[in-house]
Amino acid sequence: MASRISQESGASGRIGHHWLQRFLTRQPAIRSKLGRKIEVLRIENTKADSLRTFFELFRRVRKEYKVADEDIWNMDETGLALGSSAHQQVLGRSATSRTYKKSPENREWVSTVETISAAGRSIPCLVIFKGKNIQSSWFEAYSVPDWHYTTSERGWTSNDISKRWLQQIFIPYTQPKITGANRILLMDNQGSHIPTDFMWICFQNNIRLLYMPAHSSHVLQPLDLAVFSRLKSSYRAQIEKLAKYENAAPIKKIRFVKYYNQARQDALKEIYIRAGWRGTGLIPWNPQKVLKSSQISQDSYEINTKKQKVAVTDSNEMFANIESIMAAQEEQARRQKLTEARDLAAEARKTANKVINMTIDQMTTVFSQFEAVE
Repeated sequence: MASRISQESGASGRIGHHWLQRFLTRQPAIRSKLGRKIEVLRIENTKADSLRTFFELFRRVRKEYKVADEDIWNMDETGLALGSSAHQQVLGRSATSRTYKKSPENREWVSTVETISAAGRSIPCLVIFKGKNIQSSWFEAYSVPDWHYTTSERGWTSNDISKRWLQQIFIPYTQPKITGANRILLMDNQGSHIPTDFMWICFQNNIRLLYMPAHSSHVLQPLDLAVFSRLKSSYRAQIEKLAKYENAAPIKKIRFVKYYNQARQDALKEIYIRAGWRGTGLIPWNPQKVLKSSQISQDSYEINTKKQKVAVTDSNEMFANIESIMAAQEEQARRQKLTEARDLAAEARKTANKVINMTIDQMTTVFSQFEAVE
């Protein structure tokens, strides 16, 4: 495109390797950005109106129950697949640019439940392994992190695990300084977070549950905005470091605990926890930080989730507008009816001609009766 513009303006049409950088230097209002994929449902459920409603709910609940920063909490579950590092440097033939290596296919899924406060605090995590029972061989001797551990069939949370997490971890570790004071627990509306038993226990313990709108955790969940990205980045760095020295040994549970512990110490620091809350616009209070985000659906387009199509309202009318599109649709419908009518007429004529050309014998059915031979 740049070459064509140059040619149309009377130049040679050839552009140099550094034309883009020079163009950006001349145009300070434009800069390059990293394009990131975002799910249609995330855009659909992060419209400004739905987020304003959530912000108002949060502010009203906090004011009504007089909840301090240190008593506002966010809980979420994240997962990591056990396995070796995906790509490593290896030695091979110089005639080829790449080579392949064996990789374990039986990778397991491990989930962890993390909880952080708006005051920059965290509590011990819950680790959910895939299995039936906790095995002592999964841990290094005398160096087991002071967390909580359990198992499930697939390595994911469940209604029972969420209930036990609430009773055995969250409630004891987050007791307010003032007896009987209220707490806010910010969560997504994942299935295991909304059973009646879970909500009733929260009610009994003055825990005010606030569920984020569906598919909005990428802008409202403090853990997602800062902590988890650094946590996973640090964990992958540990795995890549291991791969350089141990021939890409598979990451078993015992290694997971060791490297996740190191990653957790790096990621769950007060500076990153507070950054996550600040990114949501909840603590400190700044809803406009989220409402003006590029990840929020604006009025310039609408999403049709059934057909997965984007209808841009700011169309270039040189090509099409709603009147021309509707006219084209009406014309197409008219032509379709004409085509169907012509097909029916042609089929009728074909049948009529076939009948006309039939002989008497062809239209006569002869029945014969044979006597039985004894």
